[in-house]
Amino acid sequence: MPTSAPQSAFSLPQTAQSPPQQPPQQQRLTAYTAYEKNELKVTLTPQTSPNKPGIVNVLARFQVMGENVVSGLSFQVAVPKVRFFFSFLRGT
Repeated sequence: MPTSAPQSAFSLPQTAQSPPQQPPQQQRLTAYTAYEKNELKVTLTPQTSPNKPGIVNVLARFQVMGENVVSGLSFQVAVPKVRFFFSFLRGT
């Protein structure tokens, strides 16, 4: 009866395993103040995607800083070769 040497964790066959997938790191986004007068503040936050080079999404945030109601607001953008998608969010 053959005897075998005791096995340790170092002598066991090792299977190749890929390292655990880590979630992508969150980009630190910077908001730029585009307008701040008459109790209205507008900030623009650009964001790029490594999956879509050459495309920049810009979040425009409108904040009323005082007690007055804002009405008649017109937001116009002029940039070449651009496609816009607007989504309006309620809240702060």
